[in-house]
Amino acid sequence: MDNVGTKLTISCIDVILPVERLLRISGIWPTKEVTTLYRLRTAISWALAYILLAMMFAEVVHVIGDIGKVNEIACTLTPITVYCFKMMALAYYRTNFFNILDTLNSGLFNSFNETMDKPLQEIMKVTTKTSRLFQIMTLCVLSFYAIFPILDKKDLPVPFTFNVGGYIRAIYILQICGLSLCAWNLTSIDLLFVNFMGIAAAIIDTLRKNVAGIMPDMKIMDCGNMQNIDMINTLLLSRNTTKSLRKCCMLHRSILNYLNDVETIFSFSMLVHYLTTIVLICSSLLQLTTLSMKIGEACYLSNWYQCDVKVQKTLLMLMMGSQKPLGITAYKFTFISLASFLTIIRWSYSFAALIRTRYILE
Repeated sequence: MDNVGTKLTISCIDVILPVERLLRISGIWPTKEVTTLYRLRTAISWALAYILLAMMFAEVVHVIGDIGKVNEIACTLTPITVYCFKMMALAYYRTNFFNILDTLNSGLFNSFNETMDKPLQEIMKVTTKTSRLFQIMTLCVLSFYAIFPILDKKDLPVPFTFNVGGYIRAIYILQICGLSLCAWNLTSIDLLFVNFMGIAAAIIDTLRKNVAGIMPDMKIMDCGNMQNIDMINTLLLSRNTTKSLRKCCMLHRSILNYLNDVETIFSFSMLVHYLTTIVLICSSLLQLTTLSMKIGEACYLSNWYQCDVKVQKTLLMLMMGSQKPLGITAYKFTFISLASFLTIIRWSYSFAALIRTRYILE
């Protein structure tokens, strides 16, 4: 397989350079050589994220009885929680992250034929455009959060009902900076994950093509009515095929290790991402269901006994209709609510435990 060994015009590590620059600005990018200034940027990112997270959790506890206010805070709390877990994962699994960078710099990932350049260039082009678009969107969101309290006649971008006295401006600036930095880092980390997966897909596709073409057509020589294979060419072909196949096996093992490192870093934070999103959706629909069931109570409190018979019948029909809770279903399968979500979790756990017990017995 002669298509292995040609150096790419761009390397795999070049694909993630735009995202690396974004994360280095905020100090989140793991690095072996850390300067004092970089430590300061990292400390600011961590401090703002967890101060903002603590403020929002405190606000949730403070207004826990009001579902509407809780859902309003949860819309901002959910992505910040996910961001904190992703930031912790990058810091905790530094060794795996460095393994990924070493793999992207390795000769196995960068010594292929020129057909590898095109997918890498496409990934890099998409990343660069997305990064620029993200920077513009971040600036717009920052401007919106800065002027939204003024337009809506609110003190802060994120509700915080505690009495802070004369520190309201400091809290305002803290929330703006914290939200902006969280949006910057969260989107950059997601772009980094997309880049990792895009590089893996390009490498796997190239490996597939190389394996498919590992055995070229043999030269057949006609000798009368017999077809004889040139033994010298066959021997050389066998050696080249074995050598190329060995390189393909080494690359496949490197891909497996690469994906294991990526999964180690991102798997738990992705689980948190899914769970927090589901809980947010379920809790918002819980508010809808709870309020719809209070329609009957409102009819009862409407001084119906002072109305004529026609109005009383109408109120009675409305009360009867409100006995069916309102909500949204998952394609008519079940109501989307926290109760149904917990039921599905219990069913899944029971099924997994049953399967696990069966395999253990076997």
